[in-house]
Amino acid sequence: MIVRVLDYSVVGKGSLLGRVDLLLADVGLELRGCSYVEGKKGPFVGLPSKELPKDEGSGERRWFQVVRFPDSEDYYEFQREAVAAVEKHNAGDVKAAQSEPFAQDSVDDVPF
Repeated sequence: MIVRVLDYSVVGKGSLLGRVDLLLADVGLELRGCSYVEGKKGPFVGLPSKELPKDEGSGERRWFQVVRFPDSEDYYEFQREAVAAVEKHNAGDVKAAQSEPFAQDSVDDVPF
């Protein structure tokens, strides 16, 4: 998976470090409005989501994921590549803001 940073803006509010637009170059898909967050285990990219009406019982804010990866391996690969691309971009290495293709140590036989 090749991930490129299209645009990044610093937010710096709590754990929200910034907003980022990404391109999944392999499939030509743009993900606009992602969040770049400092989590307990390190940074991650939050996929676009939409706020729902507050829960009537608790009054808590709720969110609906607009985009998601049904396969957890694909999701973790995306996270590795997206975080690497954002970190390269933020380090000023804009030309290197394209992540390297994912390489598995062992590849299972693909049924198609």
